[in-house]
Amino acid sequence: MPLPTLWRDFCTGLVLLTLWFSSPALAQDLDRLMTVRDARHLLERAGLGAHPDEVEALLPLTRGEAVEHMVAQLDVSLTTLEPPAALTSDDYVAYWVEGDMEEAEQQTFRVQREKEMGEFRRWWIREMLATSAPAGERLLLIWHNHFVTTFGSLNEEVHALYQQHEMFREKGHGDFRTLLQAVVRDAAMLNYLDNRDSRKGQPNENLARELMELFVLGEGNYTEDDVKEVARTLTGYSYNDLRDFEFQFNEWGHDKGVKTVLGKRGPFDADDVIDIMLDSGLASRFIVSRFWHAYISEFSQDPQAIEALAQKWEASGFDVTELVRLMLRSEAFWAEEYWGTIVKSPVDLLIGTTRSAGRLPEWWPTMSSRLEGLGQHLFDAPNVAGWAGGADWITPARLISRNEVLNELADLYAQPPAPVLAADEGSTMMMADDESATAIGSGQTLRLRYGAENFEGPPMMIVRAFHDRDGERPQLLWSSPIIRAEGGIDTERLGRIESLADLNWQVASLDVTEDISSANRFSVAFRNDHCCGPGGSQGGDRNLFIDWLNLDDRVYLAREGTQRSNCSGTDAPGSLYCSGELQLKTFQTLTPDPIAGDDTTVPENQLAVGRVLYSWGQAFRGTQNWNNFTIGLLDVRMNGLHYDALRLEVVETERNNRRELMIKLRSTDCRPDCFYGEWPSTTFDDRDRDMLEVEYMLRPGWDYELKQQYAELDDDHRLLINALWSGVPTFYETMKTGRRWRRNGTEQLGTSWDAVIARIDEVLPKTRYAKGLSNPIPLILPMPAQSGSMMASMMMSQSAGSDLQLLDRDAAEVEWLSRERGAAYQGDALIDLVLAAAPAAPTGASPTFSDLITDPVFQLK
Repeated sequence: MPLPTLWRDFCTGLVLLTLWFSSPALAQDLDRLMTVRDARHLLERAGLGAHPDEVEALLPLTRGEAVEHMVAQLDVSLTTLEPPAALTSDDYVAYWVEGDMEEAEQQTFRVQREKEMGEFRRWWIREMLATSAPAGERLLLIWHNHFVTTFGSLNEEVHALYQQHEMFREKGHGDFRTLLQAVVRDAAMLNYLDNRDSRKGQPNENLARELMELFVLGEGNYTEDDVKEVARTLTGYSYNDLRDFEFQFNEWGHDKGVKTVLGKRGPFDADDVIDIMLDSGLASRFIVSRFWHAYISEFSQDPQAIEALAQKWEASGFDVTELVRLMLRSEAFWAEEYWGTIVKSPVDLLIGTTRSAGRLPEWWPTMSSRLEGLGQHLFDAPNVAGWAGGADWITPARLISRNEVLNELADLYAQPPAPVLAADEGSTMMMADDESATAIGSGQTLRLRYGAENFEGPPMMIVRAFHDRDGERPQLLWSSPIIRAEGGIDTERLGRIESLADLNWQVASLDVTEDISSANRFSVAFRNDHCCGPGGSQGGDRNLFIDWLNLDDRVYLAREGTQRSNCSGTDAPGSLYCSGELQLKTFQTLTPDPIAGDDTTVPENQLAVGRVLYSWGQAFRGTQNWNNFTIGLLDVRMNGLHYDALRLEVVETERNNRRELMIKLRSTDCRPDCFYGEWPSTTFDDRDRDMLEVEYMLRPGWDYELKQQYAELDDDHRLLINALWSGVPTFYETMKTGRRWRRNGTEQLGTSWDAVIARIDEVLPKTRYAKGLSNPIPLILPMPAQSGSMMASMMMSQSAGSDLQLLDRDAAEVEWLSRERGAAYQGDALIDLVLAAAPAAPTGASPTFSDLITDPVFQLK
């Protein structure tokens, strides 16, 4: 018999074995007081794991009251831990400019986005570990696996994915109709399912198909014609990456014609289609069946029970909180015939088990990559259908990996807990020759972010500060004692890390006894390389990794340093795989970038621009009524104004029987708002596209609205318009040096606009726009380094190790296995706390927590 068939039979047998050892079925009886078994069942199904504290909090309650306790946790719009600063700061990430970047710059951009994605994944893992609202995190996991988008298919748009995650936190527990309306306007979804450029005459069917098949109705409940018609309703639904991925409805691209969807006819848009699907009676059954799969059973369904639940949910107005309440109060949820019929996902296995045990493994920062190895890489499901779950979690290869992880955890939990080293305990770093905790000293504080791979002991390092003087011998200002790089990964037991992101990064604070304010060079030396275990370095190796060094307002990045080591290859600075030394001389200052209006940065009445690029355009043809192209500008500064981004449209058109030139500004093309909310009263308001627009003609004539659009500007904005007009010839020539022009502009515009630009250059000095400027030629200045991003990164890395929390408390407070309170759970009581049914393997009279988590039944819930 083929192996897959044998394995499927084994999986089925495991479920049946669980049912065989289960107690006789109990009545629903929501007024019955909770037992330990009831509490474990409710907590593991509706939350993440079952810690004794969580179990004991439910024991005084009835089943119905316990359900309400879990339902009250569904709102997780406010998180326990602060989200990654890189994703929540005001620092502008110019995704829309990536196509203009040269190869090296583009690579750096992508690496930074990958780093932010890693921080995002690790933050959500830490949030699931720390939260006191696990039911809300469970619901989030359900929605992320229902409305699937994957980072790998989003062109590195991690901020869009983060915004989607926040949307699920805010709307995921409310009205399902409202949630669907948000989903079809979500930038990550519109990107992932290729709807961004879907327009009248050329509709893309991907989002329409998944909306019907996977999101609302289910396969077989619609026709191919329905898909085509729904795709028409979604034309024009797009997003604006210049303005932080906000939804943008392109009215000009929307098909306003009559469509036929599920037998209904009308000039529908996406919201109309959502109403039609929810009113069909098909949606409630499909969504309830999905939630049945998540909360009740992956292996068995009761169509009559699902139909009854669907009717009740539909009567509630599709309230998601009510849906979860219905599932948890249902007779099926409490019927023991369904206990043990859901296979624990990798999140359940790692995060749930960690929460249940109340003890973090030393390798907890690597949970993201371990989840990936077990088949559940957060934000990167295998396809649009998401993770299949059930038997797919326990394929032969995955079962081996799952058992290895559980055996690791069992070994950990069989030992007394190790003391937790907080990331900011550098003032009590251990000396190499002193096994007692010794303070390094007091005075100035130097911070060092490091990671370590331990092998038969941790790395030892020395930090030194120098003052380099031209033509003279460097002066040593200070040298630390030998420092033990505590908190590393034990490679002998756990193996080598796969990436630097998996390191248990620490931030050591070193009290410096000498005045080192004049230091202009630092070194970090790795002194005790040791290799290797059986099988070479993969069997164990000792390595030291440096990320940055910080003193006062200066941060020295390892990647910008130089390095010498005993390794034969050339490793990236900061990665010391052999004994050696990292030298750091280049630093960034942790102060805000100069704001607009700072006279030391931009002269008064002078326009400065950080980057100019070709955005879009069409070849100029004098026979056309409308010719236009768009220039992209980054970091636009003038007097009191500062724009992160601005798109300027140059237009040649026929108006009042003569050819006119104008520049246009749209509300969709400025970040922040073009006029900081004070638009002229005669601004053109395109209500269909929710867009404001102003036009400034080179020769304004007597058009009242256009004259008022200029006359009503305050002094700074009037000067800005003057400067933008005066800068058009310079912008035009500058954008031709960019990559986007080489790829698209030369083909789309070529030299067709050259004569027009020459005419602008000739006429400008005679217009009102040339007045009031100290210099009509804009300064094209390199964009300043975003030190805010560096500060955000530092804040993230410093907090990543220090917030070691479980269940919204310090990790040490919830550890229970080695304490007296653990004595309350022995024998059958411990089995009730840990397993969904009787153990499948003999355990002896006094099984331990470690014994039970390696039992096959533990992998079911």
